[in-house]
Amino acid sequence: MADPALVPAPTAINMHGQLPATSQSQSSVNAGKAPKAPPAAENETWRLPCVRESFQSRGLSNETQAILLSSWRESTQKQYRTYIKKWVSFCNQREINIFETTVNNVLSFLTDLFNSGIGYSCLNSARCALSSFLQLNNELNIGTHPLIRRFMKGVFVLRPTLPRYNVTWDVNVVLKYLKSLSPLSSLSLLQLSQKLLMLLALLSGQRGQTLHLIDVRNIYITADYVKVTIGDLLKTSNPKRHLGELNLSSYSIDADLCVVITMKHYLERTEPLRASVTTLFITSQRPHKPVSRDTIGRWLKTVLQNSGIDVKMFKPHSTRSASASTACALRIPVDTIIRTVGWTKDSVFRKYYNKPVSLDVEMSKRLLDNCK
Repeated sequence: MADPALVPAPTAINMHGQLPATSQSQSSVNAGKAPKAPPAAENETWRLPCVRESFQSRGLSNETQAILLSSWRESTQKQYRTYIKKWVSFCNQREINIFETTVNNVLSFLTDLFNSGIGYSCLNSARCALSSFLQLNNELNIGTHPLIRRFMKGVFVLRPTLPRYNVTWDVNVVLKYLKSLSPLSSLSLLQLSQKLLMLLALLSGQRGQTLHLIDVRNIYITADYVKVTIGDLLKTSNPKRHLGELNLSSYSIDADLCVVITMKHYLERTEPLRASVTTLFITSQRPHKPVSRDTIGRWLKTVLQNSGIDVKMFKPHSTRSASASTACALRIPVDTIIRTVGWTKDSVFRKYYNKPVSLDVEMSKRLLDNCK
């Protein structure tokens, strides 16, 4: 094995040491230091006044309220906010107590939402939003009340929410397009960025959120492999688990599909453009800033479209299903797929991601070997 060659000083890190907090994220906290929680009344980012007022009515301190409010991710807050506003309007029109009510009022509210045309998934979000602060007079939780659970089953029967995809696209089609993007030195920065992004998405099976959070300080490269550690909270992060280290091997059979070579070239190309930016992916136009999560999705969509995939049917997140399904079809053990992608149970893969075709090092290599 060749001597390990670290990424140039600004991007290298000893993976056995403590991971630095990503500069673009507020979710990583230095070890041993507890973040100072701002008073809930001053925490304008939450914008869930009903939840805060519910906590205040319980006599909780501002600091305690702020910590409790922090349990909801920003995406969850945004999702809840819509239905909490609708609930407030519903209660004001009927002169109902916003914080304490009966199950009949909750069912009437959910029925109004159902009649407005929304489906099971949105109604379930509304139920969860109310559960975050609302108390029923009988002290039963909204989510576990038998009538509300029966109501939700009825909604599913009348207006079922089915999986977006019953099949997935052929990974070979996209790999052949990526292979055509060569040599790397002739590619524009945008093309190079899109090629690296799609290789990472397919060979690791990760969400766009995870790829968006990759930090160059948490990347370790040798001639034979690249290791990436995510130092930020992810959608699936919890006190007991976090995504493990991503390990991707070089692919000597075809340098045009080698993620290690592509990663090295991208880091060398972008090093003089980064200034203080440490996120892996930066914008292709000046000033070179960290790309947004939406940009990651657009880049993935562009590659799919250029490869000939129907982007009206398949969204950027479909790379996760396509990667895992192809790995399963190649008889890569399900345990390997689950460990590589970061799922905790094989039931998640089998129920939501294993689709017929219309990681660790082994997974990425087998996926590339399948490209004819």
